[in-house]
Amino acid sequence: MFFRSRKNHQAGPLVVERRPELSVADRLASDGRFPEATDLLTEANREGRDRQLESRIRDIRHLAGVELLDSPPSSPSFPEPAGDAGIVRPIFNPGDALLFDELFMHETGSDPSMPNPRYAIESWFFGASVFPDIYVPLTP
Repeated sequence: MFFRSRKNHQAGPLVVERRPELSVADRLASDGRFPEATDLLTEANREGRDRQLESRIRDIRHLAGVELLDSPPSSPSFPEPAGDAGIVRPIFNPGDALLFDELFMHETGSDPSMPNPRYAIESWFFGASVFPDIYVPLTP
């Protein structure tokens, strides 16, 4: 509960009301229906941005990730690429960069039309609390 400034004695307390979508999303999430819960909140947030909704979307996505780590699918499947484009390989020029996280599906590829060596600099960034023991951190 938030209260208005003492300078304005006429104003009553300001109460932040809970959005009805939050209750529905909480029920969906408690049933393990995380995608439906995040879709519901995302749609409501698109109609009008709300910090409560954005915070809860983040929390439910976190719960969904924890659920996947605790109970990974025994034989995961991936969708086939849409359309007739096939595999798309972006063309990079010197100085270009590609950033992705651990959830981005990728595979290094080459074909006979690529006769030159490929060079890359790979950087991994970790928080101190989750830094892998098999690596030596660079410290300032």
